[in-house]
Amino acid sequence: METPQPKNHNELVTKLEDFFTAPEILVEIGDFFASCDLQFAGFEENELEETHPIENYEQFQRYGELIEKKLALFLSENSKDANELYTACLEEKLENENGWAVCLDYLIASLDYEYFLQVAFDLYNLQ
Repeated sequence: METPQPKNHNELVTKLEDFFTAPEILVEIGDFFASCDLQFAGFEENELEETHPIENYEQFQRYGELIEKKLALFLSENSKDANELYTACLEEKLENENGWAVCLDYLIASLDYEYFLQVAFDLYNLQ
């Protein structure tokens, strides 16, 4: 019986994943979440509720700025534009639903407030 070959992943998304999982980037993102002091409603029940302090949204905006700067650096280093990256990420997400790429979570969290809160909450619960 043949061993199944791993599914092919988009080359640009693989590069993006390598970029976002580099130690210095992981530390910077980890430090961001460790220092942003988010307040989670419903924390005791281990689920997020609908309402949160306005300070959480301000942290979400700061996070978006951080990710935007990192993306600009990545695009510049790889001579790609935002549309190429968007298409690659969309295709990867649609074709590989198992969520192998942490970078996609980082990107979605920079654009979607509820997703940001969920990522932050999950990281908080890992500590």
